[in-house]
Amino acid sequence: MFFYKTPPHILFIRMKFTSNKFNILYLDDEQSNLEIFRISFKRDYNIFAVTEPDEAFEVLRNNQIHVILTDQQMPIMKGTEFLEKTLEEFPDIIRMILTGYADIQVVMEAINKCGIYKYITKPWERSDVKLVIDKALETYRIRMENQWMIDNLEKNLTNLEQKYFDQLKEAKEYARKLEKKNQEISAIRKKIDNNIHYASKIQQALLPKDSDLSTFFTEHFDIVAPLDVVSGDFYWFSKISDHEAYLAVVDCTGHGVSGSLMSIIGYNLFSKAIREHNLREPKDILEDIHQELSNHIFGGTSNTDGMDAALCYFKRLDDDQFKVVFSGAKRPFFAIEDNFLLEIQGSRKSIGGLQIHTNGEYTQHTIYLQKGDQIYLFTDGWTDVANEERKKYGLKRLKELIINTKDLPAEEQKIMMMQDLAEYKQDTPQRDDILIVSVRL
Repeated sequence: MFFYKTPPHILFIRMKFTSNKFNILYLDDEQSNLEIFRISFKRDYNIFAVTEPDEAFEVLRNNQIHVILTDQQMPIMKGTEFLEKTLEEFPDIIRMILTGYADIQVVMEAINKCGIYKYITKPWERSDVKLVIDKALETYRIRMENQWMIDNLEKNLTNLEQKYFDQLKEAKEYARKLEKKNQEISAIRKKIDNNIHYASKIQQALLPKDSDLSTFFTEHFDIVAPLDVVSGDFYWFSKISDHEAYLAVVDCTGHGVSGSLMSIIGYNLFSKAIREHNLREPKDILEDIHQELSNHIFGGTSNTDGMDAALCYFKRLDDDQFKVVFSGAKRPFFAIEDNFLLEIQGSRKSIGGLQIHTNGEYTQHTIYLQKGDQIYLFTDGWTDVANEERKKYGLKRLKELIINTKDLPAEEQKIMMMQDLAEYKQDTPQRDDILIVSVRL
């Protein structure tokens, strides 16, 4: 069998798994974005961060760049325009682009024209971006190695056909196995993605329908923003008569797939407490779910899976007055009453999981509200949102936002609250699932 010597540039590519790092060029007109990217990935790659297209071309001509990552919205030149200009001179480099949701269609239309390997939507998570970059670098390595093998074989095939026969056969088999493996990986990824999106549909189906809430409340709105495709936050509504109903907002341990599974368990436990155990007091319902999680579902005191919740019982006393009973597991209750914000803290005891206050009990509070009063229940994902200075949104700002928007119709209030959160957050990555539900009596 004939053995060929691997060329230097292939040896360099294979050194990815040793101490050498790949070279990443990141172009963005925002210096802060460059710093965040450099800090996030400097241990994994050699980062060349620049703000101007001319600087980027200078880096490309003086360094062996393996991946180009550029922002789409830049004043001098759009990201797609820059990538298109690099195609002719640097055809082998992997090209990726960062874009906001508003520009996705533009980027999609330019993918083939600009040779874009992948687009990444803002805001991005470090783990997600690293996974994409590593996969792109693996593609680069395979592409370079295969290209060299094909070029070398084609150049010598006429005079060395028999001599290289076995080597060519092995190369084709290697390529076939790679293609098969890539197809298997793609099929697995597609199956996982389909399952996750299907799980999201199931989660959405479990959420209360607008028509159900509208039969009991004057108006309502919800803001549901999962950190991943599926969420660990959910809300539950049960109308037990024309004059009585329950509403809960729940934050389960974790997020993503694990959080979504916990949310389905939690949803069923709330329904079970009402329908099978015939419990009516909110504090008893929370205790029942706590016991189910701690002793029956997970078992043992070492389990950390659980949830925080805010639960309300509503009883319409007449056309103008409501009795509201609230009990919370580490989640508060907000209400606008006579133009004032009423706040009631939940108990310090969570549901399930490890407990700091092992002998704690869930307390409950009874208040009487008038028609037109508005109630807010939410998880901590909203208040934990951080800005570019890593400062949390916080309860104080949320209270001010509620007071400033309380007189608006529900849909307008929802829009104003989402805009305020987006303006505060800017491009800072989301930390947790976000959920807030408001109802007007």
